[in-house]
Amino acid sequence: MADAQDAPGGGLNNRLRAFASALSPTSVRSAMARSGLAVLIGSLAATNILRIGNNLILTRLLAPEAFGIVGVITSISVILTLVTDLGFNVFIVRSPKWQDVRFLNVIWTIRLIRSAALTAVMFVGAGLFSTAFNKPELTAPIMATSFLFLLEGLRSLSPLTALRERRVSFISMFEFAVFIIQMVVTIAVALVIKSFWAIIIGMYAGGIAHAVLSYTLFPGYSHRIAFDREIGRELWAFARVVIVSSVITIIIGQADKIFIGRALSLDLLGLYMLAVNLTTSALQLVATYVHRVLLPEYSHAAEQSVATLRSIYYRARWRLTLALAFLLGGGIGGGHLIVRILFDERYLGAGVFVSLLCLAPLFSLVTKPAEQALISLGKVRSALEANVVRLAWIVIAAPLGYHFFGVVGMVAAFALIEAAAALYWWVRLRIAGLFDLNGELAPMALAVLGAAIGLAADKGVDWLIAQNFIPNF
Repeated sequence: MADAQDAPGGGLNNRLRAFASALSPTSVRSAMARSGLAVLIGSLAATNILRIGNNLILTRLLAPEAFGIVGVITSISVILTLVTDLGFNVFIVRSPKWQDVRFLNVIWTIRLIRSAALTAVMFVGAGLFSTAFNKPELTAPIMATSFLFLLEGLRSLSPLTALRERRVSFISMFEFAVFIIQMVVTIAVALVIKSFWAIIIGMYAGGIAHAVLSYTLFPGYSHRIAFDREIGRELWAFARVVIVSSVITIIIGQADKIFIGRALSLDLLGLYMLAVNLTTSALQLVATYVHRVLLPEYSHAAEQSVATLRSIYYRARWRLTLALAFLLGGGIGGGHLIVRILFDERYLGAGVFVSLLCLAPLFSLVTKPAEQALISLGKVRSALEANVVRLAWIVIAAPLGYHFFGVVGMVAAFALIEAAAALYWWVRLRIAGLFDLNGELAPMALAVLGAAIGLAADKGVDWLIAQNFIPNF
């Protein structure tokens, strides 16, 4: 009998069946799992490139004050989130019960109650919050965004259990899809109304998409309201340290926005917040990489032995750390040039803020992996101790910076918080037997090289403009 391959059209049919099989959900997930790191880096790179493009479009559709308004609202949301932070994500990923349906339902219920409470607090307290920032005209926008907390509480916990299963690539693509939806809606609405409300509407589009897709793309079960005192006590025992650490994080991460928000007009605040948006992309990239890739990797290695963790601590993050250190160094030296290239002349004042704020993600390449490695070894209090170091730094450096250099000096003090924390983590890494001097110095050397190149490029462009070799832009 003739083989099916020899029959007329048989080869084509087989190829079509193979192609269809390759595109099936199971095959796609398998392929993504095999290339998890590549997908993560690719999606993060694409997200940050698109975020820059999004800012390019929005800065041409909206006035600088729009970014100031959204920055104030975001700061209030972050403050409320951190005040009530119970560490749900890390608690679930680290827990041996992460596959237990009742355990997850109890945690989901606690998180939902917290989200509903935050919605009520932000809605009722909108007037007080706007007054605290010396911007009473923002009461209505603050009230309007309060329900984003409720949307967050309704999300499924399935992405977190998928993280525990090391389905890094699938989670990356899921969040990339949410980002695309939010970006498209924001730009589409901004084209019509040309107001900061476009950004708020986009935030709701992203929140709804995240909640819906967390169930449809991670099928298995639907959450139910459930209570369990033992699980609650277990969460609280973990969260006590997290809450204290988070309160300090509020002071560290939001004090600059509160003081600057009160001192500057919405236009100038918009320049600062635009710089924050640009550099936050780098911070998010580092945090996402550490949480999605290094935390599960370090936790798995720590379960075996400290020696196993020591063998992979630097190797697991080497390539991304070196590349980001060089790029962030370029941002430090060429912040003004970056703003000149990306935005119109209304936003040139953001350049100095970009240069300073690139310091934070640079030193987070040291602090974030170290924190997760120590937590993997059960040293949860180390995160609190590091935040105490950060707080001590800001209490001393911020007033001095403001006294001698004004707002720019205060921004510099806050930008160097992670540098102060890096000293603490180096000591803790040495005590834990994980520290390697060459592993820490190599990224810093590349950052210095990048800064020199960025500064030379910035000064070179200024000279070319002054000599009329190129037009001012």
